[in-house]
Amino acid sequence: MEKNPLYSNIKEYCDKYPSKAYNIFQTYIDLYIVKKWKDIKFIDLKNLKTIAFEINNNSEENEKSIVIPVNINETWSIKILNETFQDLGNFSSIIYAILSPDSAIVYYRISKGIVPPLKLKN
Repeated sequence: MEKNPLYSNIKEYCDKYPSKAYNIFQTYIDLYIVKKWKDIKFIDLKNLKTIAFEINNNSEENEKSIVIPVNINETWSIKILNETFQDLGNFSSIIYAILSPDSAIVYYRISKGIVPPLKLKN
């Protein structure tokens, strides 16, 4: 991980949260290289002892998303989700990057409140 040239971009947070360093690094690499999102900002989530990535969606003008790296074995509660939404401010949804032991990442969007399903196109 430390030998990757992109590691220096997030070294500060990997050092600050060593138990989450692998999740932070793998998610950053996936967003930057695979998803090709270059405008990535870091938000320190001290209560969760990790960071969030603020990204500009390529498909939507001025639409920003929050991605939080988590391990597949982490436990979450409604209380933690509510606190996370409060800490982040004006975001109506959060995307969790859920990492499995084989480095696969599944992205799962959680919205604040009740959101109706998208209408299917015929």
